Formats: sequence, C-alpha cells, structure tokens
Amino acid sequence: MLVTSTVWLRLHDIEERRSETACGRHLGATELAAEMIAQFFRLPSSSFQSHSRRGARRHKNATMLVTLPDNTAVLAQGRLGLVPHERIRLPDYAVYLDERWADDPNVTWPYRVIDWPDYGLPNDEEEMFGVIVDIHVRAKKGELVEIACFGGLGRTGTVLSCLAVRAGVELREAVDWVRVHYDQRAVETDQQREFIERFAIFM
Repeated sequence: MLVTSTVWLRLHDIEERRSETACGRHLGATELAAEMIAQFFRLPSSSFQSHSRRGARRHKNATMLVTLPDNTAVLAQGRLGLVPHERIRLPDYAVYLDERWADDPNVTWPYRVIDWPDYGLPNDEEEMFGVIVDIHVRAKKGELVEIACFGGLGRTGTVLSCLAVRAGVELREAVDWVRVHYDQRAVETDQQREFIERFAIFM
C-alpha cells in the first residue's frame, strides 16, 4: 500500500509537469507517467514507455467503418468483440457470414445469411461472388451495408479484401490494404487468400 500510495502521489503531479521538457522535447502524460514510475523504482523509463506504446499500438487500426479507395463505405464486424462494434448508424442492409446472426433479435434491418463455415469457404462460391458485387453496388448507391461473421476477421476480412479489389486495389495488395484499414489480423487462411484470387478472376 505504501508503494502504491507513493506512486499515486507522484503521478498526481503529471498535469503540473506537462509543460516541462526533457531532452529538449515536450513530454505527454503517458511519457511523464512512465518517467516518474521509472524514477521511483530506479528503472530505465524506456522500458515502461515501450511497453505502453506496444499496448496502445496493438490492433489500433481496428475500426467498424471501412472506407474503400473509391469512397464507398461498409460496416464490418463480428460477434466476439474482437473488433469495435459501435455502429455509426443502423445499416440499410447486411450480409452475415455466420448463421448465429439469424436469431439475433437486435437485427431489425434486411439481411442475408451466407452458408460459410469458419476457417473454410462458402458452399456456393459463385453465389458469394455475386453477393460481394451486390454489396459494392449497394454501397456505391449510398446504402450502408454491414458485413459480419463470428470473429470479424477471417470471413469478413476475406470479403473486405474482395471489395478492395473491386474498388481498385491491386490483387497482390488487397489483404495488406484490409489489414491496414480494418484490422491487422484480417484474412486467416491460405484458402481465403485463394478465394480472393478467384474473385479477381471472376470480376
């Protein structure tokens, strides 16, 4: 308790020290906290700062609204809370890639459920290609379409990669584009990458 209280009292001075500089640069609240904790325990402040930055950097690009290169936008998420799921507004239409969405009482908008096993491929690939084209057409008309599977990463990431290709991203860059603009864990299997390649041919 003594250690905790002492650290708390020293952290209480952060706001007063925010205008100070160290090594010729301004310190933010996070860096000041790291420095003060390090000084108290006589440890290098860099160890606390790097740990803090790693935590803040992890999945920082996860977002529910994905704006494609052609300025169309879709909502993307899952049911596990792995990506943010606060909608900017209710979708006009949705494509759900997991049957567990079908019984959700909160889904009050028009939707379609696709038979697509987790970590697998849709049972009717050509049908899914058509669905992806339809999502893009709807988005270009101004509809807000939601795409979601269970985790929000593999199947959802695959569809987003296909949409990125349709919106003008080079095939070889599609997955990386989604990982930067949606979530760095998107697209989980080689099969899903091959699906994206076949969609590009289908187009």
